[in-house]
Amino acid sequence: MSKSKEQKILNTLKRFEVDVDNQYAESLINDFMQISKILEFLKETDKKSFNAFYALVEKNLELEIIVAERGKRISGLQKGQTQPKNTGPKKLSAFKAKEEREEAKDFSKQDLSEKDFQKAELFRATFASSILRNANFRACKAMLACFANADLSGANFTGAKLDKANFRGANLQNADFKSAKIAGANFEDAKIEGAVFDGSNYRLAKGLKI
Repeated sequence: MSKSKEQKILNTLKRFEVDVDNQYAESLINDFMQISKILEFLKETDKKSFNAFYALVEKNLELEIIVAERGKRISGLQKGQTQPKNTGPKKLSAFKAKEEREEAKDFSKQDLSEKDFQKAELFRATFASSILRNANFRACKAMLACFANADLSGANFTGAKLDKANFRGANLQNADFKSAKIAGANFEDAKIEGAVFDGSNYRLAKGLKI
């Protein structure tokens, strides 16, 4: 593992050393180092084993994209007020409920053909069984979104973040996934004739046979 990667891991863990037992922290660092070394070795020598091990690590660690979403909110609070406006102790539950609604937008069973979702925040949104022919999802953030059984023929997902999204049974004929992030996304039983995955990390997707 490169020195720069090793230093980043050490710096990240060091920020929490006050709250963590030194012996436990040292053991945690060693585990990270070993996992990283194994992944790098497999990436160079055995692609199939690398993909399997990577998927196992991803499945058993807390999902990075969820942490990232929460991190953005925490970072915003740290830069300014200690908590969002109008969210005193009596309103925290209402604030949390609003946050969850925003994270799980429901677009299921609708005709949204040629709809523009470019750069939209669609974290955990559901488009199940919707008609989305030629819809524009360029550079959108739709991690953990559900597109099961949707008609996405001709849809554009160029540069979109679709980690862990569900495309099971969807019609993806002639859809464009160039440079999309689809690690852990489920493409089982999806129709992908004519779909483009150039520059994407399609090898980390589930059920995608190209």
